[in-house]
Amino acid sequence: MRQFLRLVGLLVIAASAAVAAAQEPPADPAALKKACDKNDTAACHRLAALHRKGEGVARDLGRAAGLSKKACDANLAAACVDLAQTHRTGEGQAKDMLKALALFEKGCEAGAAEGCAQVGLIYEAGKEAPKNMVKATQYLQKACDGSSFRSCGVLAGLYAEGGSVEKDATQAVTLYRQGCEGGDGGSCTRLGVLQAAGSGGPKDVVAAAKLFKRGCDADGAEGCFRLGLAHEAGEGVAKDPAAAAALHGKACENGEPRGCHGVGRLVRDGIGAPKDLAKAATLFKQACTGNVAEGCYELGFAQSRGRGVPPDLAQATQLYDRACGMAEARACYELGVFYEGGHGTERNPKFVAQYLSRSCDLGDLRGCTRGGKVFALGDAGIAVDSDKGRKFLVKACGGGDLEGCLELGHVYQRGDARTRPDLAKAAPAFARSCDGNLFAACYELALLTETGNGVPRDSKAAHALFDKACKGGNERACAKIKFRPKQ
Repeated sequence: MRQFLRLVGLLVIAASAAVAAAQEPPADPAALKKACDKNDTAACHRLAALHRKGEGVARDLGRAAGLSKKACDANLAAACVDLAQTHRTGEGQAKDMLKALALFEKGCEAGAAEGCAQVGLIYEAGKEAPKNMVKATQYLQKACDGSSFRSCGVLAGLYAEGGSVEKDATQAVTLYRQGCEGGDGGSCTRLGVLQAAGSGGPKDVVAAAKLFKRGCDADGAEGCFRLGLAHEAGEGVAKDPAAAAALHGKACENGEPRGCHGVGRLVRDGIGAPKDLAKAATLFKQACTGNVAEGCYELGFAQSRGRGVPPDLAQATQLYDRACGMAEARACYELGVFYEGGHGTERNPKFVAQYLSRSCDLGDLRGCTRGGKVFALGDAGIAVDSDKGRKFLVKACGGGDLEGCLELGHVYQRGDARTRPDLAKAAPAFARSCDGNLFAACYELALLTETGNGVPRDSKAAHALFDKACKGGNERACAKIKFRPKQ
C-alpha cells in the first residue's frame, strides 16, 4: 500500500506537470493575448500558463484561472484539467472540490487522460468525494488507455493488492506491462516484483531483474532498490555487493527510503562499501524519517550500543517504540528487554508482557522464548501464567529456537500447580535443542536417559549425551562423566 500511495503522489504531480510540459511559452505574450481575445483557445491556455508561472508577464493566479476557464468553456481538455487544479487548491479562486471534480470529469470526457486519472484517484481515496471503486477503476482504466501510463500502474496496484477491488494477479500483470511498455518506470518495477514472486505468471528472476533495471533507469527510486536487493542475493543477476551498495545509494538519493536502509546496512558491515558506522547511522535516520521500520530499528540499535552515534538509551527506546508500531518484531523484542531491565526507561511488567508478546506474534522467536520464560516463571514482576508461557515456548521450539526448546523442556519437567510434570514431553524438547548443539539440553536429556524418566533407560546413550555436553563446555556433564563407570 505504501508503494501505491507513492505512485498516487507522483501521479498527482504528473497531472499538472504533463499539461505544463506540453506548453511551450511563446516569445511574445502580447501576441498570445491578441490571439486569445479572438477566441484562440490554445493561445488562452498558453497565456494562462505564463500568468501562473510569472514568465514574461506578471504572475497573476486569478488571471490564469480566468484564461483557463475561457479555454475550458470552449472544451479544451487540458485547460479544464488546469482549471480543476485551481479549484482543488484554491489558487486564484475559491477552493471548491465539487467544481474541481466536475472539471476533471469534463477534461476526461474531452480527451485529457490526466483528467481521467485525477477522477479515478479521487474516487479511490474517498477523501475529497465519496469512495466509489467502480468509478475509480473505470476512470483509471480510461486514463491508462489514454496513455497516462502511471495510471496503468496505479490500477494494477489495486488488482495486485486486492481488498478494495477483487484481487486479480493476471490483470495486474497485464496493466503493469502496459504501463511499463509506455515508459512508466514504476510499472516496470512492480511487474518485476510479481515476476520474481511468480504471481500472475511463471516465476522468472532473470526477467524480474531486467525489469528492475528498466525501472531504475526510468525513475532511479524503487527499481534501483529492487535491483540492489537482487545483486545482494545474486537473484537473476550476478552477486555483486558493490553494485548493490551503489544501487541502494542511488535509490536513497532519489527519495526511496528503503534504499537508505539498504546502503546503511552494507556500509555498517563494510560489504560492498567501506565500513562507516557514523554514515550508516545517518542513513538509518533517513530511512526512519521515511517511515521504514527497519531503519528506525537499526538506528535504535546503534544508539543503544553507541555504534556511530553517542549512546542514548532513552532515544533508542523511542526509536524502538516507533519501529514496533510499524510491526518491526525485533524492535518489539528490544522494547520488552528494555522494560524488563529498566534500560532507558522505568521497569514496567505490563510493557514487558505486551512487547514480548507482540514480538512473538510478529515472528521473532526470541520474543516467544523470553516471553514464554517470564510467563512460565513469573519473572520481571509478571504474574505466572503457565498456559501462556507453554504456548509461547511451543511456538519458539516449533520454529527452531534452541533456547525455546530448552525452556519448554524445563516447563514440562517442572510442571506447575495445575499440571503435573510430563517428562515424556520434556525429553523430545531437550532432544531437539541438543541436536542443535545447545549442550545444556544434552545434559538434561542425559539425566532423563540415565534414569529412564520420560525415555527408555539407556546407560550407553546417556554416557554419549554426557560426553557431548561435556565437550561442549557443560561442566556438570563433565562432573558426571568423571564419576561414572566407563562404558
